[in-house]
Amino acid sequence: MGQALPFSPATLFCGVIYCDPSLLAPVRTELSHRWSEVEVEADPVPFDFTDYYEAEMGAPLFRTFWAFHEPLDPSRLAACKRETDELEARWRDAGRRRINLDPGYLNLHQVVLATTKNQAHRIPLQHGIYAHLELLFRGGAVVPLPWTYPDFRSGTYHEFFLTLRRRLADRVKGERGQADGAPRKETVSSIPR
Repeated sequence: MGQALPFSPATLFCGVIYCDPSLLAPVRTELSHRWSEVEVEADPVPFDFTDYYEAEMGAPLFRTFWAFHEPLDPSRLAACKRETDELEARWRDAGRRRINLDPGYLNLHQVVLATTKNQAHRIPLQHGIYAHLELLFRGGAVVPLPWTYPDFRSGTYHEFFLTLRRRLADRVKGERGQADGAPRKETVSSIPR
């Protein structure tokens, strides 16, 4: 019989879709207070893979990602999604969302998003929140799945996620080195914030 062990800490990130860039600073500040400081930020890119959000949020839309400093226990993903849903509601205008927040986590094997929409490939977590396995890492590359969203499949974000994975691998090695009595290896991101 196997022994249940604590989950390995993961890197918490949030995908952000927006039309009005003035919302970014207050939302980022709020998430930083709740989760931890933003450690890596992706450059915004046009979000033109679907028009799903345009009627509600306007156009043109952009997407960025924020990765947070403190490691995440993956079992907290549903709680993170509930917090982002609360923030989306806070910034609504006349009942319409002005910002879309998609929390997720990355570990050395996968990228997982939280969602409220059930599908056959999604795993229930709690409180109506599901885990959506978005991408895998194999042989140093990002591997999409049959249900991977088109923007994630396109490769637009792959370097961002590979960078986060390298940073996490360095952190894990550093923690192992500390546990073994070896000096901790420090890493510095080359991605501008």
